[in-house]
Amino acid sequence: MKKFFIASELGLLLLDENKKPLAQFRFSERAKNFLNASSGIISELETAWLKENLKPGDVLIAESQSMQGLGGTPAELQPMSDLEQRDIKKNQIPILVAAGLALSREEAEEAIRDVSVEISSLRIKEMSSNPDLQAMEAVQALDEIDKTANIVSSRLREWYGLHFPELASIVDDNISITKLILNFKSRTNFEADLLEQLGYSKAKSKAIETAAKSSRGADMRDEDLARIVQLAEEAQHLFSLRDKLASHVEKTMREVAPNLTELAGATIGARLIAKAGGLRKLSIMPASTIQILGAEKALYRALRSGARPPKHGILFQHAAVHSAPKWQRGKVARSVAGKLAIAARIDTFRGSKDETILNSLNARLDEIREKYKEEPRIREGREFVPRVSPRFESRPREGEKRRREGFRGRDKGRPRRSGKRDHERR
Repeated sequence: MKKFFIASELGLLLLDENKKPLAQFRFSERAKNFLNASSGIISELETAWLKENLKPGDVLIAESQSMQGLGGTPAELQPMSDLEQRDIKKNQIPILVAAGLALSREEAEEAIRDVSVEISSLRIKEMSSNPDLQAMEAVQALDEIDKTANIVSSRLREWYGLHFPELASIVDDNISITKLILNFKSRTNFEADLLEQLGYSKAKSKAIETAAKSSRGADMRDEDLARIVQLAEEAQHLFSLRDKLASHVEKTMREVAPNLTELAGATIGARLIAKAGGLRKLSIMPASTIQILGAEKALYRALRSGARPPKHGILFQHAAVHSAPKWQRGKVARSVAGKLAIAARIDTFRGSKDETILNSLNARLDEIREKYKEEPRIREGREFVPRVSPRFESRPREGEKRRREGFRGRDKGRPRRSGKRDHERR
């Protein structure tokens, strides 16, 4: 006898050949049990209920995703056709009412709506708990705090430069200038002995002291210096927060994507994940797409104008790429992107660290450096002709078309007017 197995939002159902209910199993936790049953995870109680209502000669017809959990039943399993699935789905609410899982059509519709909302909440909660999202948010916060810290420290340098302008030419580090402002405040307090205690060399300490005594800066009021010191405290707090966030990104990336972190570093790896929209999305991207992540504007500009496309985007921050000569950068970026694509897939689908991938990348980079030592010579008499994309080859830009045809809107065929307007001519 043919029997249909249905996993509905309210419970499990067994239907006869005419799609009439034979038995029902009510879910205790509707959303959770429905998700498990739909994906083929059948509990012991549900398996026992099935065995009670099935006989050795029965043929159990179920959806393909639910069949993997029905292997322990005595019946023969067969997949449900698309036509049968549509028919059951169309008559789902009357079937639920006839089986006794709902007392009326309105109650069944309300219960299905509640289960759907609860399932959506579970899905959102599951997606929000992905550790790669934490790395994405952390690196985006890191970049914004870094930008804010640089803006605040630049303003601090400019403001304190009114009082001690020579300091910026001797100490060019924003963090160091912030520490000096917090320690000495006024330029009259700079002394070589105290500077040496902060780690500066004897010559540099003497130079700062001499510049402070002979400075051409203005004398500031105590109130203005207090505001500058307060701004320096905020800048120091931002620098400290940036260091803590960088450590957090490093730790999170080592757990989430160890191979990607090993090849690209924690910060670059997190930026690639954030740009792709997640580790899983990054893992299904081709290496050519990973290579130009972050250079989308340059790519679209190249497609419009026919100029050369960009060689790299975020990957320019990789040490192997930005330290390579210009004629090697394209090949290095392509090799790095290929290995990063493999690393992202290993992190997504295996989750363990591969010790060989870094060695293979280093071997490929050594091969590129050895093979392309010298810059290739450009033949004389040959100039670069940009290759126009076929998409735009037969459709020139509107501005070029108008200039080529001498088209001026409604004035086509008429003599050009002077630059004066009508009221000026009159």
